[in-house]
Amino acid sequence: MFRRFKILLPILTLFILAACRKEKCPDPAQFLIADETRPYFDILKQGNWWSYRRSSDNQSDSLYITSSQLTFDLNEYECRKTEERHATLKSTYYDSAGFYIHYSGDVFGTEFQISNHSFGVTFDTKTEIFSKFSTIDSLTRLSTLVIGSTTYHDVFECISNVHHKKVYWARGVGIIRWIKTTTTGIDTFNLKNYSLI
Repeated sequence: MFRRFKILLPILTLFILAACRKEKCPDPAQFLIADETRPYFDILKQGNWWSYRRSSDNQSDSLYITSSQLTFDLNEYECRKTEERHATLKSTYYDSAGFYIHYSGDVFGTEFQISNHSFGVTFDTKTEIFSKFSTIDSLTRLSTLVIGSTTYHDVFECISNVHHKKVYWARGVGIIRWIKTTTTGIDTFNLKNYSLI
């Protein structure tokens, strides 16, 4: 009988410990992507693409999303669950090495950034104000921007002198224009076509 008890004791101990174990974070605070920002950035899905033409010589370039993932990251230490979207983009000219976009819920609202920091904004859900990252020199919200015969509405102009870029991002479309300063001059690429899933 003692032998059976000796065998059962470790198993019984494990059951008791498992039953007594409390979750570290049973009800985490939810930091979701703000609904006001979804029309701007929920377009970041695998398979979406944008094609551009350089204004000086019709050189083409394209951006296309090679991967996109929506996750809910649980931080048990801070007892918070954060909604995040990560997208990886490829391009010939904009950034030939490829780059990523990170878009997530935050304590104050939503944070959005391109990996090379040529575009970065936050949205405060309390004040309903978009503001720029510290690495950005200027963030201006334009009601419209006309490119060729197309009028885009609710556009952000983001200027980064460090990265020698201006990026124009339209609600529901994505990057509609980008301007890059190089050693040979200024290249302006305008959106010609795009496909969103």
